Amino acid sequence: MKQKFKIVMFKIVMFVILIIAIIVLFIVSAIIAMIKINSDSNGLSGGEDILFDFIASWENEAMLHYMRGDEYAQSYNSSPFISEYVTEDKKFYICNTDWGLNNGTRNFGFGVMHYQNGTWNNVEFYKEVGIDIMQSKYTQIGTLLEVEIVDRVKANIIQYMLDRVRNETEGLNLRENQIHALVDIMYQGGNINGFVECYKRYGDTESLRNSYSRFEGTRGEARWKLFHEGIYTTREGLTLNPSNYISLSGGSAKGQIDINDNNYVIFENAKKAYQIIQDKGFYQASNSAWDSDCLGFAYVYTHAIYTGDMSNLKNSYHRGNDDVTGYFGVGSEVQYSNKEKLVKDVFALLKAGKPCILQVVGTSSNGSPRSRHYVSVVGYKKGVTQKNVKDTDLLILDTWDGELEPVVPEYTSGRYILDADVASRNYGYHYQYYKMLK
Repeated sequence: MKQKFKIVMFKIVMFVILIIAIIVLFIVSAIIAMIKINSDSNGLSGGEDILFDFIASWENEAMLHYMRGDEYAQSYNSSPFISEYVTEDKKFYICNTDWGLNNGTRNFGFGVMHYQNGTWNNVEFYKEVGIDIMQSKYTQIGTLLEVEIVDRVKANIIQYMLDRVRNETEGLNLRENQIHALVDIMYQGGNINGFVECYKRYGDTESLRNSYSRFEGTRGEARWKLFHEGIYTTREGLTLNPSNYISLSGGSAKGQIDINDNNYVIFENAKKAYQIIQDKGFYQASNSAWDSDCLGFAYVYTHAIYTGDMSNLKNSYHRGNDDVTGYFGVGSEVQYSNKEKLVKDVFALLKAGKPCILQVVGTSSNGSPRSRHYVSVVGYKKGVTQKNVKDTDLLILDTWDGELEPVVPEYTSGRYILDADVASRNYGYHYQYYKMLK
């Protein structure tokens, strides 16, 4: 009798649990549906970077919807803004001119112009991803180029413009949405000339809107709405919801390391330098004039971290500064044919409290070798010893964007490795580093 009672009670309990589970599942489903409805009511949602999508919507919103496959997407052949700019499988962008304009431009993707009437544009950005965009085939309408490559170029251009805008508006204390509005101006017109003067005079007022011509026209009105109200509006009048995006500022996908990462030993002065470098935008990508000056920046970074003197981390620096280069005179350059020996040398310097400069090899978006590059070595993984240290245990401060990242073991998109063969073939160097002499 007791056994039957237990069985009955067990069945009752299980039934109650099942009912509760069903109720909970219903409630969760309802909440998710409400969130989706609210998100959809705001227009586009999702994605990784709201600024990327905002610009894309004004360059070619029909193609943006098609690439995203969202509810606003048209069929492939229903619009020339789709079929004449991207392949049906969404893998390749098609070289074309600005729609309806006889202006001699050649673009890929969302307004990434590389040629106009005999003048090449964004050559260095394409070079960074392993593409020689100055080949004659890229002047021909219909030429294909991988979506992944072009989107990476566009992201790098936007990041470069973010850095430029922040640098040019330093001291104005602009909000992120205001910075984004100015980046869109720069993306379309190449500069934000006149803005700083107008803003200092009028502030965030209607007078600024009426005085600064780049807020005129349909796209200008959307910029003003973004600048003044923080609302991202597409060409078709939809609204991008910031809460649905992963990043608001074109962040890098390079596997960056936080300055307080507990997995690494990082020089305290490197942490201080990092903050100043990021606050001031003091790295190569922030100014096109510095595109080839990685060694000069490595000098300054390493000197500041070693001495604690941060005064040279400023935008007026030039690589001929004797206060810095005096620490890297004759005898500071070291070359090896053996990678392991170089790594052990570098690790010994780090253990002695001395950062150094390291020659690395950059990679393109498809993982192929690009060119040599110089960075500062500022730390290493915890737990490694002189006996077992490897190149991938080293932590570098990248002179291109001022970010911390590890050396990687093989060619990876946008990362750095130690590879003497590639460096030697291109430049006649072997494994190489520069040490402090003082």
